[in-house]
Amino acid sequence: METFCSFEDWFEEQPISLHSTICGLSLLVEETAPELSRSSKWGNAVWLKGRLSLIFIHAKPDHLQFGFYAGALLDDPSQMLKGNAKYVRHVPVYNNEYNALNIAALIRSAVEAKPYR
Repeated sequence: METFCSFEDWFEEQPISLHSTICGLSLLVEETAPELSRSSKWGNAVWLKGRLSLIFIHAKPDHLQFGFYAGALLDDPSQMLKGNAKYVRHVPVYNNEYNALNIAALIRSAVEAKPYR
């Protein structure tokens, strides 16, 4: 697994075809939850609440996984979250196509959720 020193270092190594989508999702997180800090962990972009990892972007060659480390605990009325791990869930994002209102609701839910650890 490749490691990066910062969000910016991670971003620079992602396919240029995904840069616009990454920027849009990053802006959405920053507007929805300005109290979160961004970083890079485990080869992904992450947003932290203090030291707790809440949100991530995992880049695939043709799409992004916009994920939540405690996604299984989040209210997801639009049923956007995918995955079957104990906690982690993600929203697949292709070609800059995502529902910003629904993702913002998931972001707010993640910030307000009680830590699972």
